Amino acid sequence: MEIKRGMIFRNLEGTKCYVANVFKEGENEVVTYRYWMKRRKRWRFETDFKDLFLIAFDYGWKWE
Repeated sequence: MEIKRGMIFRNLEGTKCYVANVFKEGENEVVTYRYWMKRRKRWRFETDFKDLFLIAFDYGWKWE
């Protein structure tokens, strides 16, 4: 699956997340995504290897 910057998905809590960047680190692809934290009123960024990122969709994350 090709993941591009700007793609939108929802995590297990139903939070809307945006793919912020996809880049290569050696032979591995790394995905950085962001979501808005209402309580703290700021963006939070998280980074995962693409393989780990895609496993989360088996447990309930959904593309929009």
